[in-house]
Amino acid sequence: MRIPIRQFSHTTGHQSQQRHKSPLSPNPDQQLPRHAPVSDLQLSKINIHLTLAPPEHDERQNIEITQAIDKLQEAMTEADCDNSALISVLTDPKFQDQQALHQFQYDYYSQTTLDLAEQIEQKTQGLFRAALMALLKGPLDYDVYTLEKALSGEDADKRALNNVLLCRSSANIRGIIRKYNGTSGRDLVELIKSKVDKDLFRLYSIIFSDTRIEDAVLDIPTNIPTEIDDKVAEIQRLIESPPTTDFTPIIDILASANAAQLRAMSSAYEKKYQRKLDHDIARKFYGSSMEDALLQILDFATDRGKSDADGLWNVLRPSTKNDNTFIYRALRLYWSGTERLQEVHAAYKKTYGMRLLDNLNGSLSGHYRKLMIALYGEKSTPTSMYR
Repeated sequence: MRIPIRQFSHTTGHQSQQRHKSPLSPNPDQQLPRHAPVSDLQLSKINIHLTLAPPEHDERQNIEITQAIDKLQEAMTEADCDNSALISVLTDPKFQDQQALHQFQYDYYSQTTLDLAEQIEQKTQGLFRAALMALLKGPLDYDVYTLEKALSGEDADKRALNNVLLCRSSANIRGIIRKYNGTSGRDLVELIKSKVDKDLFRLYSIIFSDTRIEDAVLDIPTNIPTEIDDKVAEIQRLIESPPTTDFTPIIDILASANAAQLRAMSSAYEKKYQRKLDHDIARKFYGSSMEDALLQILDFATDRGKSDADGLWNVLRPSTKNDNTFIYRALRLYWSGTERLQEVHAAYKKTYGMRLLDNLNGSLSGHYRKLMIALYGEKSTPTSMYR
């Protein structure tokens, strides 16, 4: 019989009134292993909503769960951990659904009284371990972990902040702030304010303000051409102004626009002035903290696939290689789903004349390479053991 799990609200993370009891469930007063990397493993903090499988599937699914757990147990009881077995289980297409992977970690603990993440942390090493631990954390907890690292020093890691905070939905940003504040006991917005310059914080503060209209709600309304023309004219006027000019209106315009509006502005700017907007932004903000941030926003809006491909390429090539940034960007794409992965594969081939998988094969090594290739390879349609 499959071990049932309590249900939780997907949006709030609070326990629902409905509870499922099992004699095999851990004692709620029992302390979980000390090194559990995600607070979601504690029942009171799981931030997912899972439903029980229909009874006719329970036996088949329970067999699959037990087989996967046994395979991991066997892999980690050997003197030398069978890393290939870890890759085989954890990159199964069904676990691209983070709800399924959270459920599996719970079931693993319930059946073995061992914390899967703690075991993997002890049995693996290097970049392979870093990537596996990130995979087990899941999107929200990995965002929080990345922010904690980015803000741990005297100066913030601006690239990491941009990776987490830019080009996200308002719902994502609200969830990140709520999770960070609840986990760390600190105010994320105030902490960022104390560690970045005023222009970059102005951009972040617009993102935090939750005033941008989401792309899913608004594409390009009928009255937007006039608004777009006005904003484009203002951006061009400021770009051609003396260096002493206050450029914050450019930040305000670009940071508060949604992707559809940014595409419209970029197109109108090029049509009207015979120059690309991103080129003029790069020229005007060259060398400042705003250059990378504004270009990331524009590039993602105008061509998401190419923007994602560029993001991977820039941290894979030898002269600018950064494995921590690559792991973050690669997993964000992996969690985004099959459609976005297909976009980045196509854009990579078109832009750089080579397959992404071939670049991974040449740029990475060992089981770290095998793991990332397994995540980015051709995947069958997931058939979840947790329907």
